[in-house]
Amino acid sequence: LTVPGPVRLAHLSDRTTCAFTLNWSAPLGMPISGYFVTVRVHGRSSAVLSEETSTNSLVVDGLMPETTYVVDIRAANEVGWGEVCSLEASTLRAGGGLDTSADS
Repeated sequence: LTVPGPVRLAHLSDRTTCAFTLNWSAPLGMPISGYFVTVRVHGRSSAVLSEETSTNSLVVDGLMPETTYVVDIRAANEVGWGEVCSLEASTLRAGGGLDTSADS
């Protein structure tokens, strides 16, 4: 048994000016005990969110409008934490409303 590979199919949904929902699929081939998600403003090292979850989605809110964030998602199993899957996620500009389309 080894640590998990990266999560698959990571994408955004329900983007607003101050929030977005992260969605992903489990790595192939082994049972997963949970996930660790870190969100930080692009170009900065300090995290605005660091959270463990047992689900394959996470609502991230309390964000700044029209800002790009870097999201790191890792899966864990009984051996340890797996590879990081990173993606960029942006909030909408003020007055932008709700974008219900999924980003790829």
